[in-house]
Amino acid sequence: MSENYYFGYDAPPEDMFISKEEVNYIELGSLIDFLTEDKVLSLAVDDSFYFSFATFLTNITNITNIYISFIGNIGSKLNCKQKEKTLEFINLIPEHVNIDIIESIDHVELLGNNFLPTKINNVMRVNTSLNSVTKILASNSLELQIDTTILGSCDSRDILRVYKDTYKKNTFKINSYISNNSIASLLAQKIDYNEKKINIKSEFLTQCVKHDLDKTTLEQTIKSLQKESLFIIDLMDERFDLLIYNDSVITNSWSFRSTEAKNELKAETTLNFNSKEKLEISINAISNLISLASEIIPSKNIIINKVFMCSHYFDGEKFIKFDKVKYTIDEYNSFVEYIYDHIKINHSGVTQLDSPYYISFCDSNHLWGAHPYHYNNTFYLSRAKQLKLLAMRE
Repeated sequence: MSENYYFGYDAPPEDMFISKEEVNYIELGSLIDFLTEDKVLSLAVDDSFYFSFATFLTNITNITNIYISFIGNIGSKLNCKQKEKTLEFINLIPEHVNIDIIESIDHVELLGNNFLPTKINNVMRVNTSLNSVTKILASNSLELQIDTTILGSCDSRDILRVYKDTYKKNTFKINSYISNNSIASLLAQKIDYNEKKINIKSEFLTQCVKHDLDKTTLEQTIKSLQKESLFIIDLMDERFDLLIYNDSVITNSWSFRSTEAKNELKAETTLNFNSKEKLEISINAISNLISLASEIIPSKNIIINKVFMCSHYFDGEKFIKFDKVKYTIDEYNSFVEYIYDHIKINHSGVTQLDSPYYISFCDSNHLWGAHPYHYNNTFYLSRAKQLKLLAMRE
């Protein structure tokens, strides 16, 4: 069932909707205050406003129209930070949602002027007073197919899955997708093993484990790139330790652990996922990967899907904290943040997808369950929107 949301300093006018049941109301002043507070998720989860806002974020695929009315007591007095954070929020809203921005004619700096007519802009109308259309922006009717390669986890694959489930379009053509492989394993030597011992029910996971053991991940990934491909990399599989075996390494993924091969490929030692040695190997490997990919596609099309383990999940009523010790959340986040910083400094042309903290939480109804490496539909769809904009950019 489709829903409408109205953000305003006052409740929506009586004549705007047939009945109050047709619209969910969120007070705009509270939203702007929330957006502009310097918080992290762990400090925001006790904010009562965040509960209603999180409901909006998790339910985004059922929302059709959003009305944002700046007419009211402070509508003409947004400071620079309030304006910046409000625009950031509006730009996050997925493209299927029609957005109406309603502004006062005496608004000092009209927010609507920031939305240029583009094919993916879902700000449909900008009004200077109720029911007075002053500008109609082009809808996101762009039809395109984007060659896509993924080296990473479900964190990247779910962006495309949720997009396809929502829009019923094969916009992203996946030419290669390899998961359950640590970046640190890319440049290691091939390992001899008995293929019959890779006995996983999933053919996809079987191939991923074989790529890790055969050390064909790098070759397969680079080979799949087309001239204008989007190459998405995420580091969630860096949460796995490395097994040292015969001067090589194996990603100690859950998939590998479920095979009989693990009993034959006895590790000499284990390299902890967040060890200094693994960090150095990972940085060297990802730099090589980026350099090779840059020879085929524009650097901007190499996309680091910047993900951290989230601290909480939302069950529809409240936020619940994940067990930080069980999931080694802090250790993992510190480890990958160092790599993200290295990429930013040493590979400045590469794109890093990022999101504000308030959409970086897990939805308890996630298809694969509530875990710190799963998120919500606004998180996924906002990143899909970023990918489409990147593909359109010259």
